[in-house]
Amino acid sequence: MQREVRLSANNLLYYSIEFLRARGAAETLEQLGLSRKNWGDLLKVIVPAAADLDRQELPAVVDTIREVARLSGDRDLEIRAAHRVIMLLEKGDWRTRYPAELLQSMLEEARNSLKT
Repeated sequence: MQREVRLSANNLLYYSIEFLRARGAAETLEQLGLSRKNWGDLLKVIVPAAADLDRQELPAVVDTIREVARLSGDRDLEIRAAHRVIMLLEKGDWRTRYPAELLQSMLEEARNSLKT
């Protein structure tokens, strides 16, 4: 059950980010209780403690954490998540789970997080 709750929180964050990238109105997210102010609460569901980031095994979940941290201005978490994304992508063969374009995008965005 806990895994499903974490994945659901991740999905809410992921789709909130995608909604904003598609030029959706932030006010719409606020009406749904998904404003950036609430993202921190959802992040705590996914990674309740700092050490929990290192236990995350799905690169897409860690990439969502990285992007939320970037948008929220949490540079420390963004860097830690970027390193974790890169490590997970380099150590495993994720091609059967994720499209190649998504894998490449996650890797590029994680590397970009480390540059800035």
